[in-house]
Amino acid sequence: MEVLVNKANYMRNQGRSFMVWKNEDLYNGFDLHMIQENKIKGLLPLEVIVADGVEQYWYDISGYQALDDVIKGRNVGINELRNVLLCLQRTIDKCEKYLLSEDAISLSPEEIFVSADFQDIVFCYKPFAKGDIQESIITFFEYYLTVMNHSETEPMRKCYEAYEVCRKENFTVRELISRLECRNSIECNNINEATWNSESRAETKGYTEE
Repeated sequence: MEVLVNKANYMRNQGRSFMVWKNEDLYNGFDLHMIQENKIKGLLPLEVIVADGVEQYWYDISGYQALDDVIKGRNVGINELRNVLLCLQRTIDKCEKYLLSEDAISLSPEEIFVSADFQDIVFCYKPFAKGDIQESIITFFEYYLTVMNHSETEPMRKCYEAYEVCRKENFTVRELISRLECRNSIECNNINEATWNSESRAETKGYTEE
């Protein structure tokens, strides 16, 4: 469904900060109601307002900064990338429980929101503008590889190897995380779904299962 504006508007209301998208067609899918009625860990809270026949999607971003803004003020590397992917996987898992399509999770750097210390990461769910999650991950990787710290050789190698994985058909986020966590080339070559375990899930700072 086409969005009226190329970029979101940012507004303040009653002491809260919002990212606002507008849509020319009224969208009434069950997923929109699901997001509004439930507090889903990993997704920005959403309120929908209809004015003059146009839907406005108000995402509450209070207390967060867009990823691209945070990156401008700090060196980011493999740990931050791993944290984004861990939170993304958990958010995908949460979406499955609520029958929400992962393809509506935006991975645009302007629509991923993080705390200043990178310990809390939330995503914008846009049911009115679904894409393809795997294509979104590839695009995100291409962006991240250009902005991350290039001074450390080994972390850079792992990130590029993870990027090569996501260029293969039907990759999973878990595979990407495992690629970033492997300790040597032999271990990396033996990576499969079995390497994803509860230990690595628990290591993300600031994320608590609900």
